[in-house]
Amino acid sequence: MNRKFRIPGLPSQLTRENTFVLLGIVLVFFIFAGLTTFVFISNNRREQVIVKYQAEQVFSNFLLQFGENPSAVDTIFRESSLIGIGIYDQNGNLMRNQFTMGEVPSSIDLSAGSRLARGDMIYHEEDQSISFVRRAQMTYSIPIIGFTQGILDRDTRIRIPEALFIKMEGRTYREQYIVSVTWYSIALVMILIAVIGIWKLYYRNSLYRVRLAEQEQLARLGEAARTLTHEIKNPLSAITIQNAYLKKTLPPEYHGEIKVIEDETQRLNHLTGRISEFLRNPQGEPEDVAVSSFLKDLIGKISRNITFHAGDYDSARVRIDRQRFRSVMENLLKNALESREDGKDPEVTVRLVASSRNVTITIADRGDGIPFGEEKKLFDPFYTTKIHGSGIGLAISLRFVEAAGGTLRIHSRDGGGTLAVVKLPGGTA
Repeated sequence: MNRKFRIPGLPSQLTRENTFVLLGIVLVFFIFAGLTTFVFISNNRREQVIVKYQAEQVFSNFLLQFGENPSAVDTIFRESSLIGIGIYDQNGNLMRNQFTMGEVPSSIDLSAGSRLARGDMIYHEEDQSISFVRRAQMTYSIPIIGFTQGILDRDTRIRIPEALFIKMEGRTYREQYIVSVTWYSIALVMILIAVIGIWKLYYRNSLYRVRLAEQEQLARLGEAARTLTHEIKNPLSAITIQNAYLKKTLPPEYHGEIKVIEDETQRLNHLTGRISEFLRNPQGEPEDVAVSSFLKDLIGKISRNITFHAGDYDSARVRIDRQRFRSVMENLLKNALESREDGKDPEVTVRLVASSRNVTITIADRGDGIPFGEEKKLFDPFYTTKIHGSGIGLAISLRFVEAAGGTLRIHSRDGGGTLAVVKLPGGTA
């Protein structure tokens, strides 16, 4: 089955455009997030290079001072930011007979793929230090005290094979890294917020465009409907007068056919009246309406087969034009009562729920339900599934409810049937 990709909640008129825009916005997000990540990684590597450079400067300075005053080796080491220096063979084992000072492990991992072998800098949380290994063949000309028997000549050279392990104070580096991560996280969040903001702005704009198109269509429909209503009423008046004359002059055996003309004429009169009702000011004259007593009175006049549950919300009130409110509820209740084609009881139930800010009226039935895929057409003027319906009732009801600042939703009910939910601003007194 060939189905178009749709984004829930978006106008169907802009489905394809919305899809491309959403994909474009997601692409922009990933581009900017990727650039931000690249900058963060590059900055972090730059900081590591700087720290390594500073560590080697400290190490070189230590060797220089040690060469000038070998007897103060412990003092010089403590005054530097070094924590440990060690020389390791190609297997990662500490060469104890070589130049080693401070806290160093007896062995390190120099296998292929290890972080130290790659030259990465490692932060140690337990003592807030950093360590790294420099793979090189280095030769230093320094005097050696305490590492061999006696004092050697100043020209004695130490050749450092394989790996030089340096461990030093890492608190400053850690603080800079945390600051960098914080800014990176803030940047990603800001990018995400900006992208969501752009999408919401576009989404609202798309809804505005759809509503504007609907308003333009409604305006055109209104102009055509006014003209059509005016043109229809004049011939209907003539038909009604002639029908009454025929009823008086023709024998009774023709009254059945005359009744058909009379009924259809009344039906057309009723339809033109409903169209006028749809087009005129939907707000009317708002007043405070006690919802519970209003519904009880209306339900009593319409049918005894409607169950009403007001709960503890007898004091709930809404502000709406009373006649328009009556038109809305009458239409929804009659639709529920006529929701079964087999004539059986559709089990209509009306439930009232109120809060401090809203009043919700739910009309439920166990009728035939809404045909699949037809839910979005329910509020289209002149759309109907009834043989004798005009299809204008729900469009009028939606217009009146929205004019009062509320919402009207109609959808299928679990287990069969339909739910009509009217939510209006108001609340308990």
